[in-house]
Amino acid sequence: MTHALHIACVGDDRYAIGVAVTLYSALVNLGPAVEAVHLAILDGGIGPENRQRLERVLPKGAQRAGRCTLNF
Repeated sequence: MTHALHIACVGDDRYAIGVAVTLYSALVNLGPAVEAVHLAILDGGIGPENRQRLERVLPKGAQRAGRCTLNF
């Protein structure tokens, strides 16, 4: 049986790297039953530079999933 995985994190500009590491680690360790991943980042003040980094790095970690969505 396959399913979608929903993950939410909260962070500000100082914790953006922690959000990235947490989510990236979850994505690269997905089990084979996960067919889609939905990421939600509750933005507590993430600056444009760190937001772009998150948008660039996280989909790379989700290559094993059929689909990955990222929402701020």
